[in-house]
Parts: sequence; C-alpha cells; structure tokens
Amino acid sequence: MNTIKRIVCLALLLALLCGDGLALEKCKLQKETDETFTVQIQRKKPAPDSWFKKTWIMGDSVSESLANYEVIPNLKVFHKTGQSPRGALRNHHYVVDGKYLTMAERMVLRKPQKLLLMLGSNGIDHEKLSSVKQEYHELVDYLIENLPGCEIYLLAVTPVAPVATKRYPKLSMANIQSFNEEMMEIAKTHGLHYVDIFTPLLSEDGKRIQIGFNTGDGIHLTQKGAQAVADAIRMQVGEEKK
Repeated sequence: MNTIKRIVCLALLLALLCGDGLALEKCKLQKETDETFTVQIQRKKPAPDSWFKKTWIMGDSVSESLANYEVIPNLKVFHKTGQSPRGALRNHHYVVDGKYLTMAERMVLRKPQKLLLMLGSNGIDHEKLSSVKQEYHELVDYLIENLPGCEIYLLAVTPVAPVATKRYPKLSMANIQSFNEEMMEIAKTHGLHYVDIFTPLLSEDGKRIQIGFNTGDGIHLTQKGAQAVADAIRMQVGEEKK
C-alpha cells in the first residue's frame, strides 16, 4: 500500500513539474513574440503608392470618403452606408452567381493581399459597447480564418463632433476611445496591426474631431479629413526597406 502511495505521489510531482515546464516555455514564447511583433507600426517615411496594390478597405460610409477623394492611389474601397461589424458578418446584401453573400463573404472572394478594416462607428451609435466589441471580434476571426496569408490591419474609429453625439448619444468620444482600446487588444491577440487614425484627427484639446475634418453631421469626412486619414495610414502600414 505504501508503495502505491509513493507511486501516486511521484506521478503527481512529475505532472506538476511538467506543467511548470510547459508554463515557462509558454511564457518564454510569449515574450519572444512580444519582442518581435509590433502592434502599431511607426514608419519614418510614408508607404508608397505601390504598397497599396491589391489592398482593400472594407468599411462603412466614413471610409467612402477615401474613395470619393482618391487620397490613396491603388487603394480599393469596399463600403456600405450604415454597415456595422455585425452587419458585415450577417447581412446578405450582395449577389454573386445567384448566391446572396455578406460583406465579409464578398470580400473573401476578392482575395485581397492586404485588408484594412474600417468599421465600428455604426454599432457604437445604438448598441451596447460590449455587444459591438464581441461582433467585431467575431468578424476578425472570420476574416483571419478565410483569408490565410492576407495582411489585416484594424483601423481605429475616427473622432466625432458634438453634433454627432447629440444625435447619437452612444456615439460619444468616450465610447469611441473605449472601442479603439478594445480593437488594439484584438490586434494583439491575433497578431495583427492596429492603425491609429483617431489621434491624428483630434482637436488641440482632444475633445472632438478637428474643425474642417468632418462634414456638418459631425461624422463623415471632408476632403481635408480624408487626406489626414490617408496620411496616417501611410505612416502605419507595411515595413520600410532598410
């Protein structure tokens, strides 16, 4: 009986030691990953037009301004007014070969080499923030799974003016900042890059979007605002040649 007890104790001890070893190895791997991967890229020079070949933005009407003003040559913009992360994953608005597809499914068929995801403001404006975060997480999971090898960048939600928050109380600067922080965490979790197009558009006091960067509704971008977004994107994507 004593022999059996000794064997059991020895087995438990070995299990604990192995578990600790695996934990240490996992921590070591995580540390190496953190050291070699940068969530936010900061370039010294803007990315050239050639970088944006076979690059798409998938977004709502805020991203539409990038197409309307053609601020980044070669960049293709796939947008839909009122599109939310949930809608992009669940609403079947597109028909291809007689089959109804969601925005996410349609994008997968385009087979982009690089994808900039610019969604979130629609959703924050009327849903619980926790729900929008979960829906965005699910959308990112789907895109990663169905676009292997594609470079995916998560673009921050842009700031708004008080007139927008007055119309949509949930679309506040505080909620936008909270959502953007969650987006950065999603990027870290999946080894993706986060592009901050929120900070470059802020007013000096940091309380609203800079005057002149958005239209009268406080949400959509003017040509000047679209150019500021384009400039911010160029400085935060890809890798510079050494």
